[in-house]
Amino acid sequence: MFVRRGAVVLALSAALVGVAPAKESKPPRGAKTVTAVPTETLDQVLTRFDQVQLQIRTLSAEFVQTTRSPLLEDPIVARGRFYLTKPDSVLWEYSVPEPMRFAVADGKYTGYFPERKRAEKRDIKRWSEQLFRFFGVGQGSKELEKFYDIALGESGKAEDGAYLLVLSPKKRRVRKRFDEVRLWVDARSLLPVRIEYVGKDGNEREIRLLNTRFNPDLAVGLYDVAIPDGVPITNGFSGLDISVRANRIGARLPAMRRIGLVLDPVFEGHDTGRGHPESPARLARIREVLEERGLASRCIRFPATPATDAALLRVHAAAHLRRVEDACAAGERFIDSMDTAIGTESARIARLAAGSLSVLCAEVAAARLDGGLAVVRPPGHHAERDIAMGFCLFNNVAVAAAALRAECAVDRVLIVDWDVHHGNGTQHIFEDDPTVFYYSSHQMPLYPGTGYATERGKGRGSGATLNVPLRPGDGDGRFLAGLTEALVPAMESFRPEFVLVSAGFDAHDADPLGSLRVSTEAFADATRIVRTIADRFASGRIVSTLEGGYDLEALAASTAIHLDALL
Repeated sequence: MFVRRGAVVLALSAALVGVAPAKESKPPRGAKTVTAVPTETLDQVLTRFDQVQLQIRTLSAEFVQTTRSPLLEDPIVARGRFYLTKPDSVLWEYSVPEPMRFAVADGKYTGYFPERKRAEKRDIKRWSEQLFRFFGVGQGSKELEKFYDIALGESGKAEDGAYLLVLSPKKRRVRKRFDEVRLWVDARSLLPVRIEYVGKDGNEREIRLLNTRFNPDLAVGLYDVAIPDGVPITNGFSGLDISVRANRIGARLPAMRRIGLVLDPVFEGHDTGRGHPESPARLARIREVLEERGLASRCIRFPATPATDAALLRVHAAAHLRRVEDACAAGERFIDSMDTAIGTESARIARLAAGSLSVLCAEVAAARLDGGLAVVRPPGHHAERDIAMGFCLFNNVAVAAAALRAECAVDRVLIVDWDVHHGNGTQHIFEDDPTVFYYSSHQMPLYPGTGYATERGKGRGSGATLNVPLRPGDGDGRFLAGLTEALVPAMESFRPEFVLVSAGFDAHDADPLGSLRVSTEAFADATRIVRTIADRFASGRIVSTLEGGYDLEALAASTAIHLDALL
């Protein structure tokens, strides 16, 4: 049982996303006043609570939010005012630590940071509906009880003029954020005056509500956050993140990494036919998990962008481009081998895969991003200069590496490939190039039959190839040892200026196409190891692109933990 759509849950929803509410409260004008008694049962408290909440149409209040983090010496204090209009429009206006405005209305989020001349927008209809539902906005007490176990603290006694309600989440996705919320409500009006909780991130938050106004006449267009012309707008929801506020007041917390993300449903249009392991469902499931876990919203989204002929021709023969495009246009179902399936849109989408990765790399090289992840298909590392194979049409990571060298003044590029299959195409394209170092750990024996430890490059590129074959059954230990014991020492002499990762997740224990036993968590460890290389030699510049991975749940979980480690 709990609240009627409005203040208390607004307070909780605000708390959940790092916003605030406030203190002091009186019943709405015209409301029936029910006199509080010193001791009441939970049913009595919630019944009165519902009576008051039913009469609220709009609400505004000042808030003071104090956050204490184990990462910070001093608490973070935020101040401002919030507004609510039933059923689901909310605006937060910050004055401290800096002017900021964030609105949720009609299933859309808009944020504006005037001092930083930056804005962000995101369609969050499903998320916002869940948020408001979980925390009772627009709901009665019986509805809220579906999501929380509610207890009345202090034996039902009103202490300092307020009752303590203890909310324990029932739903798993809520328990992932915190174990318990302690909510104090005014004993007379049953409106919130204080909220406390400890998040799973270890941050303690206290929110106080002040000068609450009930049913005020709010200005038309209040929830329209005006963004001046020329201000860049990203697709994200980072505005209420603790690290933003901490950094703006000089607290000792690492800055948020600006990670670019390509996660576009267009890549699901590459039709490989029924039963093919490299299916559109791979990207669909990744997209669902990244959005469900809030990882996608922490990134700067980039649209799919096609690679030019000039970019592709740096690593592929002109005849190869024509064959791929002609085969797709003719409605062929395979190209070069029976495992490399195509559809009428495949050539266009393969160009988008290669081009999108290159765009992220260019943004990182120009210091507009710190890193990136391209969740694209078809994959690329098997594609040779003049042949498609192993599900791959164009070699995405090779196109990006060549573009970095030709267009971004990057002298030395490291490519780390931990797909279960050896990236024959990438190795062969750069095997005589001393400016591109190719590292691969992969199962052997396994398709495509290349990647022996004796393959170290050719001619001027001798020594710039490093293969670490793994045996069937090898797990986290040998997988990670290749990085720490072979790759890391090799970088002392190569000293890369940019790091690319061919992030295949088919070395996972659950994957049907390989026999390695790598865990989901090991991919996070691998990411951190490679990041240390990027941090030491390449000013942190690192971009990943999806390669293989064919168990949908393992693939999505591994991609998520990889992105989280990049962030």
